[in-house]
Amino acid sequence: MVKPVTNIPSDPNAWLTYWPDGSIVLDEHGRILAISEQAQTILGWRAEQLIGQMAHDRICISTRRLHHAPEDCPICRDADSTTVKSSFWLSAEGDYVSVDYRTARLPVTADGHFVVRFHRNEQQDYSFAELQKFADFVDKNPAAIVEFDEFGQMLFCNPAMQHLMMTHGFDDQGHARIMPRDINEICAQIVDSQNLRAPVEVAIDDFWFNWHFSPLVSPVGQSVIGYVFDVSEVKRAQAQASVARAQARRDFYAKMIHELRTPLNAIVGYSDLLLCRNAENLKDRDLKALRGIKVGGMQLNELISDTLDISKIEAGKMTTEITLFRPQDVLDEIHEQMHYLAEMKKLHYEVQCPPEFTVASDIHKVRQILINLISNAVKYTRKGQVSVVVQPLDVEPPMEDCAEEFLIEVADTGMGIPADQLDSLFDSYQRVKESNTQGIQGTGLGLALVSDVVEILGGEISVASEYGAGSRFSVRLPTQSSVLD
Repeated sequence: MVKPVTNIPSDPNAWLTYWPDGSIVLDEHGRILAISEQAQTILGWRAEQLIGQMAHDRICISTRRLHHAPEDCPICRDADSTTVKSSFWLSAEGDYVSVDYRTARLPVTADGHFVVRFHRNEQQDYSFAELQKFADFVDKNPAAIVEFDEFGQMLFCNPAMQHLMMTHGFDDQGHARIMPRDINEICAQIVDSQNLRAPVEVAIDDFWFNWHFSPLVSPVGQSVIGYVFDVSEVKRAQAQASVARAQARRDFYAKMIHELRTPLNAIVGYSDLLLCRNAENLKDRDLKALRGIKVGGMQLNELISDTLDISKIEAGKMTTEITLFRPQDVLDEIHEQMHYLAEMKKLHYEVQCPPEFTVASDIHKVRQILINLISNAVKYTRKGQVSVVVQPLDVEPPMEDCAEEFLIEVADTGMGIPADQLDSLFDSYQRVKESNTQGIQGTGLGLALVSDVVEILGGEISVASEYGAGSRFSVRLPTQSSVLD
């Protein structure tokens, strides 16, 4: 049985009775020795229900936010502090009562006893029912909600978050897959800056989630609140819209380009007809202009073909048609066009190719490679020459029918390519960026198309360049004679 307090100031019942604030007297272990009438009124407890009980066990609330060990009970701790603390205490009816309190040590004659003086905080007074309602807002929220400490350790999560964690599981290290991998860094940054964090995306298989974070400051410390939203349907809709948009663009280009081909074919055809029938009767100036019209039309036709092929490659619909042919025949076919381009810039145009050797490949794509590499070399060469070499690369003596592998080399004496631009040279819409390239027109698609076509044919492309001295593009292509068998 607890020994009644006899060595507190004289007539304790009097000052406990008339003291305007609630007062509780505790021994050095935190056991309740006496309680004032005002304290009984505020908390609803009767004196006989509390005397002899541990204050921590009877009035402290064991919620996640307010939980603490008995030895760390703030009611008995920091007795000499002048700080007024705020907390929620448990009433006899089970309500949470908001109180402001201060713990003071009694004189040394009181055997280390404490007196806790408190009053009800009317501004923060929430009943248990009200607090339960707030808790339901979180528990029944369809959005996943998580609270982290500043180190990224999870303090709390609602049922929606628990469901996501169980649905998507954990990795080999035991980390929930739904969590951002750098959650500890994210939380530390938010606590330090006290600012909202831009959404963080987490992808799991075919699902996408956006995390939104915000800082939370409370009397018990700083933490971070995370909200998780499933954006998988939005991502899928965006992907479908992107595919549909790309398809619509390809369809539009295809229709537009086909419409352009009819008048272009007429321009090339009629200019060629005029050259054949009236070349002898034309003055040099008119002959040169007519050749320019024909070659310009041919260049536009090549650009149309390249654009269509790029659309096919993007759609994954590019196919090959393997035939047996002589590379010399292809070089002869494009000679007029390429020679005219070089002649207009007063460049020496040179071609070397064994006339009789044959290859098995896609003649249309080999023609594309040659035209794009040669026209690109002419475009970026102000003076000097452009040389083309096509030759077999057989280690063993050539086969009777065709070479096993052949090389296409196009070299120029142009401006060359800076070393820092070589890695991006074959990207779409990329062109050499230098002051001395101003005025040179181009789409930046030629080399990108060449790279894609070479890959489709199973070959390799490389470039060697010295800035200010020129460039050499080399394409190695395998023969595909087995397709013809």
